[in-house]
Amino acid sequence: MATRGGELPPPFVCPSCLHLIEEEPSYAADGDASARLAAAREFVEFFKNDERVHLRDEEEELFPLFLRHVGSQPAPLRQARLQHVQLEGLALTLEISVAAGIVERGRLDAVGELLDAHIRLEERQLFPLIEQLVPDDELGRLGLASRDVTCEGRDLRRPASRPSRAKGLDLT
Repeated sequence: MATRGGELPPPFVCPSCLHLIEEEPSYAADGDASARLAAAREFVEFFKNDERVHLRDEEEELFPLFLRHVGSQPAPLRQARLQHVQLEGLALTLEISVAAGIVERGRLDAVGELLDAHIRLEERQLFPLIEQLVPDDELGRLGLASRDVTCEGRDLRRPASRPSRAKGLDLT
């Protein structure tokens, strides 16, 4: 197991995902219909403008690099890829709901819970595994850190504090 200075490496942090859980929205996902619509609209815009690019970077750059260093696709990677597809589907469903002007509370809860589970899976299982198996110089050559730093002002290797559990899109 690769370590830095005798310690385990810090978690590989997903800055694009952090945007949604670190900023406190001014509304609650379980609020009235207009608050739910606003929460859904914000998520759809975030997903279209930020998260979709982040997921594509993982699928096209990070995951193939990782697969070159393992014999088969580990369970956390399979689960993360499944969650990517599920997030795409839920984002599309929310986009349709926003266009119709009706967003169900359960749909927001499902998106929030899946995003929370996805972030936790990557932080606790997948990214530490990637850091153990993929040499630092290869990770550095991806250039993902510099793109994410310009977007969120964070480094992929910097640990960040997190709230304990999300409920819908009120992820505080």
